[in-house]
Amino acid sequence: MDNATDWILNHVVMNISTVRAHAAANNGQCVWRFSQVKDPVRAIISLHPGSRGGICAMLSAHWLASEHRGEQLQGRLGHARHDLDHGMLGTIATQHAMASAGNRQEDNIDGWMQSQGLVFDRRELLGTGAAGGHFSKDELLDTIETRIAARDPSYAFISFSGRYAGLGTQGHIVAGVFGSAGARFFDPNYGAFTFASMADFRSFFRWYFKKAHYGSSMMGNMQENGYVLFYH
Repeated sequence: MDNATDWILNHVVMNISTVRAHAAANNGQCVWRFSQVKDPVRAIISLHPGSRGGICAMLSAHWLASEHRGEQLQGRLGHARHDLDHGMLGTIATQHAMASAGNRQEDNIDGWMQSQGLVFDRRELLGTGAAGGHFSKDELLDTIETRIAARDPSYAFISFSGRYAGLGTQGHIVAGVFGSAGARFFDPNYGAFTFASMADFRSFFRWYFKKAHYGSSMMGNMQENGYVLFYH
């Protein structure tokens, strides 16, 4: 693993308890204490050059597909040394490397999602009308809630990226199931969370980028570019 990747992942590790506590403070519950940036998961995915920087895209896709089937990925994959399915994690890491090859990650992930039974609704770009191309947290939240009005619940695959000082462009992918019954949210770095209402999730998400170190003066800002793929 290169020094830049190590530096980013080590900073994320330091914020795991902060993000989970922030969710609890906003009536959220961490229902799966998974993290790809901690061992044993980190040790396994770092073995492959195509996955050593993280496998957020394919983990988020698998989580979303499991939720769509009425299953829970945590029941199959686990998270700790005593229950982690090493074989399944290795398969997801390989799928991630293959999907990310040739700068066609979005198309490849979308194809995989549809093969799992999710029906594509629409793609929404983030930041297209904002100054400097940056998108706001409210823009993302409003995009989700607008979609819920048309499709409840909506399954969302959320990508965001931006420049980090001295490290070039860095990106991350998370996923969520949003609707009138509340929100289920998965960040491969911090785990899976449930919120009883969209209002609770909105309160959590307003500070999420800062708490997770995705938008800070020290690390950089991943709110420069983004998109959401919506499914049902």
